[in-house]
Amino acid sequence: MATLNDDAPRESGTHRRSNLHAALVAGREAYQSIKESQRQLWADWLVVGRALKRARSEAMHLASTNKPSGRRYSTEMSRLLAEYGLDELGKAASHLLNVMDHLPAVEEWRSKQPDPDALNHPSWVWQRFSRSSRGQDDKNKKKHQRDRSLAAQIKELKRELEHRDARILELEEEKQSHQSSEAPDTANHDVGKDEEDDLSPAQKLRRMKDSLVILAGQAVDCAGDFQSVIKEYPAAISREAISQVNQAAKMWQNLQKVLNTSIFETKSDPA
Repeated sequence: MATLNDDAPRESGTHRRSNLHAALVAGREAYQSIKESQRQLWADWLVVGRALKRARSEAMHLASTNKPSGRRYSTEMSRLLAEYGLDELGKAASHLLNVMDHLPAVEEWRSKQPDPDALNHPSWVWQRFSRSSRGQDDKNKKKHQRDRSLAAQIKELKRELEHRDARILELEEEKQSHQSSEAPDTANHDVGKDEEDDLSPAQKLRRMKDSLVILAGQAVDCAGDFQSVIKEYPAAISREAISQVNQAAKMWQNLQKVLNTSIFETKSDPA
């Protein structure tokens, strides 16, 4: 918000009025040049803008206020602009004052546009600059939301992976426990004697195949979930890691196919 000291340093009454007159005369001449020229110049608009800031400061001083608002301020401001022929600006005057109040940011934004020389009228410049600023804020907000969503998905996926890893360990322990319970007890038998409870090679292969089928299925499902997240947010992980995940997924998929084909069927034990 503009204050009495925003637009001009403290000056004595004589110097203030002299500098005000010089600025408004320069602004009037620049505005006349703008109206007569076939092509408006940004430099001329800035001269007009500096004149408006001087007029605003003087109007606030005469109205004894520190804000550019109120009936007395409006009366003094209108009088000054009319006296120097700048009342024709209309709404462009308020847009130009907005530009002047944010001039460094506007100048930086304008310099980055494809054709900055085509951006001269203060109303057009201020509208475009305002939309661009709001758009960048929206982009930053959406990016923050995407990052939070991605972090939540990765966290959930890690929990799922941990759960599946724990389940795999449970299955492996169950398998080892089952094998131990079926292992031959040699303490009460002669060494080299065949045991009735001893598993045949075909039975062992079938049991190992069943465990591999479960493990491969879980690995394929987990890799699929991981690939889905990567496709939606490819920048979340390095290309090398993506390649390794894809290779591992293909390996497990191939193993799953082999396990489900008749090629892997074990032969029956001889009678």
